[in-house]
Amino acid sequence: MLDLKSKNILLVEDYPAMRKAIRDTLYSLEVESLVEAENGFKAIAAMQTHKFDIVLCDYNLGAGKNGLQVLEESRLRKLLPSDAAFIMVTGEQVQSMVLSAMDNKPDEYLTKPFTAQLLLTRLERTFKRKSFFKQVDAAINDENYALAIKYCDKLLADNPGKLRTAALKKRAELAIYVQDYSTAQQIYQDILNQRELNWAMLGLAQIQCLQGHSEDAIRIFLEIIDKYPMTLEAYDLLAQSYELTDQHTEAQATLHKAITLAPQTILRQRKLATIANKTGDLEIAESACKSVVELGKYSIHKHASDFSNLAQVLNQSEKTDDALAILQSMRTEFPNDPSTALRAAIYEADIFKSRGDTEKAEAAFTEALELTQQHRQDLDKEILLEMSKACYLNKQESIADKLLEQLIKNHIDDDEFINNINAMQCTIGYENHAEELIHTTKKQLIHINNEGVKLYQQGHFTAAVELFATAFKSMPNNKTIILNMTKIMLHAIQDVGCTEKNMTEAKYYINKAQKLGVAPYKLNAIQMEYAKLALSFKNSLKKD
Repeated sequence: MLDLKSKNILLVEDYPAMRKAIRDTLYSLEVESLVEAENGFKAIAAMQTHKFDIVLCDYNLGAGKNGLQVLEESRLRKLLPSDAAFIMVTGEQVQSMVLSAMDNKPDEYLTKPFTAQLLLTRLERTFKRKSFFKQVDAAINDENYALAIKYCDKLLADNPGKLRTAALKKRAELAIYVQDYSTAQQIYQDILNQRELNWAMLGLAQIQCLQGHSEDAIRIFLEIIDKYPMTLEAYDLLAQSYELTDQHTEAQATLHKAITLAPQTILRQRKLATIANKTGDLEIAESACKSVVELGKYSIHKHASDFSNLAQVLNQSEKTDDALAILQSMRTEFPNDPSTALRAAIYEADIFKSRGDTEKAEAAFTEALELTQQHRQDLDKEILLEMSKACYLNKQESIADKLLEQLIKNHIDDDEFINNINAMQCTIGYENHAEELIHTTKKQLIHINNEGVKLYQQGHFTAAVELFATAFKSMPNNKTIILNMTKIMLHAIQDVGCTEKNMTEAKYYINKAQKLGVAPYKLNAIQMEYAKLALSFKNSLKKD
């Protein structure tokens, strides 16, 4: 029997009478450490200051964050240990609510009222699973996927019995994450040879999609949806496969079906808004954009671009007053943020221009130019791309070309973003304008990498690092440059020995790579190598 005396528990419930009833239930199970929160904001604050083993969180929490948003934020910000249990609780069994909650994968889902025995049974099941995967989940939480795979393989080698299928599922997911598709495919196929499980079918279809076999993936996703229509992830991946084959109308219809089932998922609504904009379905785009803004009000996923996207759709629908009002709301919601101010100025210029108000359009565009000049280093790539587009449309080609050149140099290894650059150019009649620069930059990057690797293989570590450091100055956000430079820098440190200076420098580039969103599996080996050197350096300092 699970001992709850040693567990720290957070109870999140807005109704005092229900909170008391659940509290009494917990005390009947000999719970000793209990913290209560009557709303989502206080729940997040409690998780920031306490370490909890169990969170019992109601779905409906009145004004402010709901339980789903508490779960999302706790996961994204890693406010709970990897072995903590998050139990979603609700008094309703409305399908859309249940599916929206399950979409975010709480550890358990309970309907009120529940007995002490039922709660204990669910907690025992959860902690049995948590205990079994403790090392694996801790490694995943640390984004050390190589170590997670090692632990998972050991669990499978030890014949885990009833949890073997769960271990295989986790192992296959890890294989996909590190792009070991053959291992994942073999696991899923072996499972399906024994019995049909929707998650194994889903994994197999996902691999087909990732390997570029979109038509095969679409066929399997459609089969999954036909047999298991509540498998929401299948809709997302099917829509993604449709997009890869330029079937945008089908992608839109697929996401719309998923949102009909579970309307509370902000990221899916955001994706629908994007696709509907591509298809020119302004009615669906407006509805989805409004849902995103509303759902984002108390969400960790709230972003200024949701407001500007809605403003764009409203402008296209000739609802210019509403569009300007949304942009003003965006400024209010995100004060003192240069990126937000720039977004507002760009789209206000566009709206005033569409209304024929030249004076206000020019004033807004001038504000955008000034903000770009003042805060260029702090602006994200998406808003800089929008600014380059605005410059082209306002006959400021030289400024636009400079912005585009820097974006291409920094993100030449990001295929999706390079495609976005080409798409932007096409929408304003500048087809192939960036092609030469993209081609030249790719050649330059290949040359730098080849020269750097050559110097490294010849044992000229310092010269190789200097070559990449020079490239870094002109391409400070290029992931390939940063990764290769850091790898060689660590080899150079092994050669010459650790110093305060070179270890600090290596750590800077590792942090930079993380900030830029380099996939954790690409960083794992680098981080482990740095950790070994750091430990060695620390021990040498102790001896001295």
